[in-house]
Amino acid sequence: MKLNFIFKNLVLFLFAFAMLSCSDDDNELPCEATEISMKINGVLHTFDPLGYGIDMIEGGHRLQLNFYRNTPEPFTERNLVLAMLYKQTGHNVVDELLLSGVINGDYVETDLVNADFTSDVFINRATCFYATFSGKIVQGGETLTITDGKISYQYEDPFDE
Repeated sequence: MKLNFIFKNLVLFLFAFAMLSCSDDDNELPCEATEISMKINGVLHTFDPLGYGIDMIEGGHRLQLNFYRNTPEPFTERNLVLAMLYKQTGHNVVDELLLSGVINGDYVETDLVNADFTSDVFINRATCFYATFSGKIVQGGETLTITDGKISYQYEDPFDE
């Protein structure tokens, strides 16, 4: 019985010690280098970062990340804009992921966020953003299957908290 009492207190002590020795920094995932890529119908497309910002909205702040990609032959210009609540993380929390641009002389814009879209936002803080995504859309009459989407954005100037 005395041994049981000692064991319970030892377990309680170790649990309390472990909880108190953890800091908030231990739970933060590290920022990754800026990289934006996805496969569209199996072909890898990478985008360059264009800018980022936060706008005040009712009830909080809205994060916007902007990217672009140009290819000379055939001339194709694509832009990608992500918009969602700043600091929100989790499954399917991206509000908009707009894919737009000039394709063979025609301007097209489509929001990837639809019934066939899935996303996971792992990091959304003052220093960086990291998410993965996939989905399917119809753009310019063509069905596009998006796989292996990844957005890793380390900000040059962190946001003020």
